[in-house]
Formats: sequence, structure tokens, C-alpha cells
Amino acid sequence: ETNIYKQNLKKKLGTLYDYKILAETTHKGIIADNINILTEAINSSKQVKLKQYQSAKSNDISDRLVEPFAFTTNYVQIWAFEPVSGKNKLFKVSRIGKVGQLETPFQYKSKHKMGFMDLFRMSSEKLYPVKIKMSIRAAMLLMEEYPLAEKEMIQTSDNEWILETKVCSFEGIGRFVIGLCDEIKVLESDLFKRFLSEKV
Repeated sequence: ETNIYKQNLKKKLGTLYDYKILAETTHKGIIADNINILTEAINSSKQVKLKQYQSAKSNDISDRLVEPFAFTTNYVQIWAFEPVSGKNKLFKVSRIGKVGQLETPFQYKSKHKMGFMDLFRMSSEKLYPVKIKMSIRAAMLLMEEYPLAEKEMIQTSDNEWILETKVCSFEGIGRFVIGLCDEIKVLESDLFKRFLSEKV
């Protein structure tokens, strides 16, 4: 999921081969079955029910009626429009208990729109600029945990790095910064600084 070379290869393979074949080679069991049902729903423009979906945000388990329309790399998450909330959301495939096939065709296709996903794997329809200065230790940990960050990092001295990027939420980068607060200085933005201050 976090390896840029693997991501690029999967995208190329996805354009050449049947998604069903790729799903079965990258996942097993119920996850592979769910991916295949979601793929069929996308291809046939049919709604599905995500049964027993475990939400990390609301901390509950519930069924979700959605219109799926795109996978993220390696089938880790699925973009879907949720009629009850009127929003396009990312659902983690591993948190779906079972995908229920429905015969109802898409009702909201004109509203299907992928949002953004930042390097900390957060998603939203908005982006917020951030800029941090890191020690070499913090920079190495960031690249190990979030390899996609490397392309947005600049080394300014032997032991100092700058990350300048845009994030979907301050939660992801905030956890990283708070965990290494002695190794990182926040340069931008004031909104991010305020977020961290309230968290601390």
C-alpha cells in the first residue's frame, strides 16, 4: 500500500488484466470475495450493502448502503457514494464483514467524485498546507512509515529535512508530529499549530 513502485506496477497491471484476477492474487478469502463483488457492482453500476462495516471514526459496526465506483491502489479502500449522508467516502475493504449484492442501479452517479488522499492515508474533499522541519531521525522514521513522503521532502543540511505537503486532515500528520515533538518544528500553518496546541 505504501510502496510507490508497487503502486505504479499495480496500476499498470490493472489496465492490462482483469481486476478479478488481480484481486485473487493480492488478497485471500472473504476480502478477495468482497473485492470481486465490489468490482462487479462498479462494472454493472449497481448499489451494494457493506454488511457489518467497522468504522474507526464512529467506533461502531453497521450496514452501509453505498454506490461503489473506484478502488485505491492494491484494493485497500473503495470510494463510494453513501446516499444517507450524501457524501463520497472511502471505506477500508478489510473492515467490511460481507458485501451484499443488490439489483438496484446507481441513483446518484452524477455525484460520484473521488476526493483526495494524503500521504498519511487520510482522505477528504479539501486539502490543507503544512510544512515541518525534522531531525534526520524523524525524517528517516517518516520515510520508513510513509514512503510516499520522500518525494515531498527536501534535505536542507546533514541533519535537517523539510516536509512541505498538503493534507486532508491534521489527524494523520498530527499523530506523527506529537509522537516526535522533540525532533520536529512546525513551520506552517497557523491552523495546524492551533490544532496541535488543542491536542496537547
